[in-house]
Parts: sequence; C-alpha cells; structure tokens
Amino acid sequence: MATDKITPFQRQLNLTMALLSAGKHGLTSDQILRTVPGYQTSKGEESADKLLTRDKNDLRNLGIRLVGADSNASESSGNYRYVIAEGSFAWPKNFKLNSTQTRLLELAANCWRDNANQHLDTALTRLVALGEAPNRGALTELVPSFRPFDASFQRLAEAIEKQNVVQFKYRKPSTNEIETRTFAPWRFLNIEGEWLVQGWCYDRQDTRNFLLKRIVDKNVKALVTRAPKATENTDEFAEPEEQSPWDSEPVKAAAPAEGSDRKTYVAATPKLLSAADADLEQFRSRNVASVRVAPGTAAWSHFEMDFEAGDTKELRYLDPELLAVQLRRYAGQLEVLAPEALVDEVRAGLEKVASAHA
Repeated sequence: MATDKITPFQRQLNLTMALLSAGKHGLTSDQILRTVPGYQTSKGEESADKLLTRDKNDLRNLGIRLVGADSNASESSGNYRYVIAEGSFAWPKNFKLNSTQTRLLELAANCWRDNANQHLDTALTRLVALGEAPNRGALTELVPSFRPFDASFQRLAEAIEKQNVVQFKYRKPSTNEIETRTFAPWRFLNIEGEWLVQGWCYDRQDTRNFLLKRIVDKNVKALVTRAPKATENTDEFAEPEEQSPWDSEPVKAAAPAEGSDRKTYVAATPKLLSAADADLEQFRSRNVASVRVAPGTAAWSHFEMDFEAGDTKELRYLDPELLAVQLRRYAGQLEVLAPEALVDEVRAGLEKVASAHA
C-alpha cells in the first residue's frame, strides 16, 4: 500500500488499528516500523524511531493507554511489546466536549448500531454527561448510512489470523457472474472507502484483491488447511505453533498436488504483497470519474470541495456500481461528467427509483 501521502493522523490511526489487531501479543518497535503504513517512507531508521516516539506520546495524550505486554519488561528493550490496555481510556486532562463534538461522537457511535453490544446506549449517555447537550437539529446530513462490516468480514478475519484457506462465492464486477473462489487471505485494505481482502487465489494461481461487498456468501467456508514449516527445502507440513501473526516473516508455500483434500496456505511475502499492491494501483489508475458539485450542499461537504480549485472533483474508484450507489445519494446536488458508463449507471438507478415511486 502506498504510504507517500500518509498524514500524522492517518499514521497514528494505522498504529492504533495494528495494535488492536495484534491483541494481547502486542508489537515490538521493529515490527511497528516494518509493518505499519506511514513509517517506511521516513528518511533513515533514526527518523522513523522519532516518528514512532512522537506518535506514542500523542496517543497517550489522547487517552489511549499504551503499555507493555510484559509488565516487567523495560520499554527501552528491543523485545518490549506494545499493547493497548484492555477496557481503558482516559480523557485528556481538563478536556470538555462542546455540543458539536458530542453530536459528532454520537453520530460515529450510531454507525456501529448494527454490530453494537448492549453497552452502546450507556456510552452515549455518558458522552452527553461529559459535555454540552448536543443540538440534534444540526449536522443531520452526516447521519451515517453504511454498515461497519460486510457479512464476510468476521470469517475472513479469523482465516487471516489462523492462516486458513477459505472458499466463497464472488460476484464479478464486469459481468455480475457468480464464481466460487478458493483463497488464502492475507490482510484487509480500505481503498476509496471500500473494504477489500488481499491474498492468493488458487483458481488463478496469482494474487488477487476482492471487494467484500461482492462476496455473496453469508458464511465464508474455511477449508482444511496445512501450513508449511518455517524451513526451506522441506515437503513436510506441520500445524503452526500459536503465536502472534506479526511475529515472523511469512513463507510462500508451494501449491498442493492436484486432487489433494487439503490446501497448503500460501502465505504473504514482501514480493507477493508488492505485486498485489501494484495490480491494485494499476487498476485504480484506470478508473477515474469526474463530478461537478453544487456549492452549499451535503455533497459539497462530503467530497471536501473546499480543498478543490473549483466545483469539479476527480474520484478514483474500484467498482462503478458501488460508486454509482454513493453518487445517487446526492441526486440533485452533483452532476457526473465522466466516464460515460458511470453516467449511464447513475441515471439508470435514478430512473428505477422514479419508476418505483410513480
């Protein structure tokens, strides 16, 4: 994934998500600098270390408690593993929410209602108690309209953690034909606001990036999987010992023999990840849309037009149908200029809505 334009905020968010993903195992400084997007582009190891130190301090100042997985270990040690303390958060000293901030936090919390647990309402009540009462008539255009995760997310996350091969049905963007794919998932990516899973496709014998929204299976099937030993020149396979998925460099496995009832997990290597990212970037570069947005509208705010030179904006996209769905939400507030196929897709969707309500 490209890291040349990552801001400090994005880098700190990446660090937070990586630590949450690592769980109780935690990450060492070396693992963070090597795997978390945003640190690899710094000039020299010393500069990257300074960035990490600054980010750790900033996160702690925001109330996120970074502690050691081993309470007896020294933070100056190279083996010190950072974790986010469970069930802990402390507001910065003398911090008080105003009504707009409270409303924004409430809106963010509502994004998770589909997957929320019973504590969400209690948390929202505490938010209101922390600051001024929110103005519920304001910011209505920001009410979320998305699901936090697609149905396949949890099963794929488990497969990534356990290095399992999975099978699922996938609807191809170009033809809408449904195909069964056998896949070794490596990691999730969020590109242009869409979630993808990246990994090795056994059907194509190559790296692939699949949009989660086009996986039509509610239950992704995990196959019986064998994993290679972390040694070279061996045909023997063994179940891997329990460890953090961040602990060791992955090893690419050979494909299993035809007809085998087990699939060998093809793990990610830097070379394979680079190839998958290059394919994704090449695909994105071919898919650029142009829209004209009306000033003073929700669309103007959503597409951050204040940072554009005029009233037009170029949008990279992964799937024209999914982009059309997003653009139709702002009907009357923007005009799709190009490509023609996207113009037709947006128009066709609006005509269906008009016909259904005629």
